[in-house]
Amino acid sequence: NYLPELVDLAVNKDGMVFTADTVTGKIYIYDQNGNSVACFGGEGTKEATFKAISSIAINSKNQILVLDQALNTIQVFTPTDFMENVLQAVTLYNNGKYDESLVPWQKVLEMDSTYKLGQVGVAKSLLRSGKSSESLNLYIKALDKEGYSEAFSQIRTDLFRQNFAWVVLIIIVAIV
Repeated sequence: NYLPELVDLAVNKDGMVFTADTVTGKIYIYDQNGNSVACFGGEGTKEATFKAISSIAINSKNQILVLDQALNTIQVFTPTDFMENVLQAVTLYNNGKYDESLVPWQKVLEMDSTYKLGQVGVAKSLLRSGKSSESLNLYIKALDKEGYSEAFSQIRTDLFRQNFAWVVLIIIVAIV
């Protein structure tokens, strides 16, 4: 348990927020809705660690530049293919492009089939596309109770709509 000391933040062209915490020496990435997307770095003096972060910036290539005042260094981090796909998928989904976000999410899961954010991302995209049963299975894999509940509710609603005439007929027969 610690109180974070966020010394700086940067926002990329898609609205993703990058924050720097001097207590842990970590960089945190959040989507446009404030959901955690990734975290990297740590306290230390080796490559990809920091002693005292004083500033961060994002350039047009989504590279993260981190200034460490104690080490007198600027480290530049270029997103991996995995992270590029995550950032693209999150941005597309949050911009309402659910079908388009499915492709980068599937690429993410090809690289790491156990990545929970990827499983939830594909499940959300499938649910928005009307593929409730497929999304239900991914929500189960991701242990996402809220998403599972939403997919299950959609399946139940679809089932009721498909059989509405029969349900009404059975109720009328039961009343008579």
